[in-house]
Amino acid sequence: MGLRGPQPTPTDLLKLSGSREVNGRNDAPSLPGVPEKPEWLTGRGAEVWANYVGMAGQLPGLLARTDGNALAAACCATAMAERVARELNEQGLMVPDEKAGREVANPLARTLREWLETSCRLWAKFGATPADRVRTGSAGAVGAPKLGLAKFTRG
Repeated sequence: MGLRGPQPTPTDLLKLSGSREVNGRNDAPSLPGVPEKPEWLTGRGAEVWANYVGMAGQLPGLLARTDGNALAAACCATAMAERVARELNEQGLMVPDEKAGREVANPLARTLREWLETSCRLWAKFGATPADRVRTGSAGAVGAPKLGLAKFTRG
């Protein structure tokens, strides 16, 4: 059975928010600074990385040098969501099903939902949701990169 309840907030983030819970805590020390971008992260994922690292630099203590893989995963998920959204827009929400002889929902819609859920879950660890920004004391300072999905939707 796993641990119950939410994950504890790192001491560095508690300090940023001015919390009194910092007293007496003994977290493993983090290595402050900007993580090194993994070599495998290229293309749009690398652009998302550069965008976020630039914004996160405005709030000292939000990133640590050890955050590289988690940040790369969030950037990759964002890039994949954008790619799937682009393909879905080109194909449309309904596609022909030759076996059934009618149109059916495009399977890419489900794939897009899964990538968006993954992206949101990963970015939440970096203060990208409103609740996380409030917790880190950085409301409005740093957010997830805009997916730009509006340009891929019809309407």
